[in-house]
Amino acid sequence: MTRHTGLGRHSGIKEAVGDPLDGLVNLFDIGIVLAVAFLIAGLGLHGQPVGEVYRLSNGQLVYVQKQR
Repeated sequence: MTRHTGLGRHSGIKEAVGDPLDGLVNLFDIGIVLAVAFLIAGLGLHGQPVGEVYRLSNGQLVYVQKQR
């Protein structure tokens, strides 16, 4: 024989709580989606090339601006 005390208010708490890490996993998923979206957006916005950079044999970099 089981005894119930109170009005049964606490009977469904364990089922309603769920895993506390579910919210963290959802935030991680949203972060991944945003990171991929920003990566795709960033790759599409390179602008216009204005010149070229060359590396000399001594390791020095030289920038040559394109003629208009």
